[in-house]
Amino acid sequence: MLKIINKDALDELAEVLGKGIYEGYTLERIQREAPDFHFYLKENHEVLACCSIWIHTNMIDEKGVRAGAIGHFEACNEDSAKIVLMEACNKLKEVGEAYVIGPIDGSTWNSYRLVTHSDGSMPFLMEPKYKRGYSQWLENIGFKPTYQYFSTKETIERVVEETTKANQNEINQSKLEQSELELNELDQSINEKQRLLEIKTIKLTQLEEALDKIYEISIQSFKSNLFYKPIEREAFKAMYRGYQQFLVEELVLIAEKAGRPVGFIFAVPNYFDQTRRSVIIKTIAVLPEYQQEGIGKKLYQEITNKALNLGFTEFITALIYKGNHSQKLCESAKMMREYTLFRKELNNELS
Repeated sequence: MLKIINKDALDELAEVLGKGIYEGYTLERIQREAPDFHFYLKENHEVLACCSIWIHTNMIDEKGVRAGAIGHFEACNEDSAKIVLMEACNKLKEVGEAYVIGPIDGSTWNSYRLVTHSDGSMPFLMEPKYKRGYSQWLENIGFKPTYQYFSTKETIERVVEETTKANQNEINQSKLEQSELELNELDQSINEKQRLLEIKTIKLTQLEEALDKIYEISIQSFKSNLFYKPIEREAFKAMYRGYQQFLVEELVLIAEKAGRPVGFIFAVPNYFDQTRRSVIIKTIAVLPEYQQEGIGKKLYQEITNKALNLGFTEFITALIYKGNHSQKLCESAKMMREYTLFRKELNNELS
């Protein structure tokens, strides 16, 4: 039996959530992520496959075309997956969507992407779960792997060595290129920028204030990202509050210039792998008008020193979009995982 539930009746899912393929799903989560329709296939009192769709979203691709979305995708086998996915695609086509992306649970603020390559190392905190067969099942009904992301790992000692070497090379290069007078002016300019820029750790007792600053930076710095979708302040803060139990004050830094928050770096210990003492760098963001001033690099260097002082030995830089400028910060690191967001054109599809 194929069941289709619209957004006004999501509470009907309460009887199936939290068990079988719905393990980890709650009614609160489904309602918060607010799909327009949810589909599930049930046989003999067991749900075999499910997915949700979001229509007329304000997520757009690299050409400015609006995307439909499929998420909350789970399945026991390929035949069941095909039934719910094709029904979902037909509904999206019926309402006029040109293409669909997935898996994405309504927006890039929520869970999205599939693990499509791994070096075999254990999963880390906040990482999308590997789901065997899912990527092939999507491809078999016409989804194409289109948008790639990756995570890297490297020792913190190596980061410190590379940073020290890079900084010395920059100084040496400047000396070769600048006259003595120009060097004095350059030093004054650098000193002035450094004087104005302040890197501060958050206080867990003042988390709400810190989240307000992080929110303001995030909505400005991410708005040009692929498939960016605005998020309300309270929804954003609720999402980050969910990490509160994992936070270490020294690993969440906010950069301020002349008293104005202009960037941040958000990292947490990887509690899934305590033996290696690794830290996950989840987010680095700088306001657009300050992105050419090396603030992201400064935040990265600062958190490196703090992580080293805390006794951590390894960095995981998580979930970077291939082509994003932030990948320069970890270009010498080892690739540990690749992730894919799939796309399916609907205009020429037959029902």
